[in-house]
Amino acid sequence: MPEPIRIRVFPPTGPLPPGRGFYQLEEDALYFQVGGFTKPLPFFSYLESETVRFDINRRGRLIFVEVSLPRRQWQVESDFELPKASDQARILFLDFRQQTKQPRIKTDLTRESLRLEYETNGGTHTFQVSANLYLAVNNAGHLASVTMTSLTDDLAGQELTSFRRRNMVDSGLR
Repeated sequence: MPEPIRIRVFPPTGPLPPGRGFYQLEEDALYFQVGGFTKPLPFFSYLESETVRFDINRRGRLIFVEVSLPRRQWQVESDFELPKASDQARILFLDFRQQTKQPRIKTDLTRESLRLEYETNGGTHTFQVSANLYLAVNNAGHLASVTMTSLTDDLAGQELTSFRRRNMVDSGLR
């Protein structure tokens, strides 16, 4: 059985980075860009389950999330609540290149927000790590959940490409 995803929480080092999720209609997949987009790509490693992949840079920062489960299969919850983040944070992933537990994938009635639930035992604290992205951490330092908000439909990656152009930065190593 895969181990829980270990993370470390630090105070933020600057303004809240951009973040936005785009549901790719032709691929039936959600792509969520975290932070500014860079060339060359700062990709270093990943964590993945059957339907969820986290791309991480060399410093352990999350830079991209892909959910390959079609949204028609997301579990709809009528009482879905958005996180009430009390703090902004810089969160670093401590694990690399490994298989993770398959999260429970839940959405609101409009399918404009999505939660990936991992660890439910113990207390949690939710942090906002970018615009539209919240990570909950349990008391053991494991990822409890990831919530993405303001998801939008995208055809042929046009909206994602436009978002990346607007948020181009010189380096992905912040």
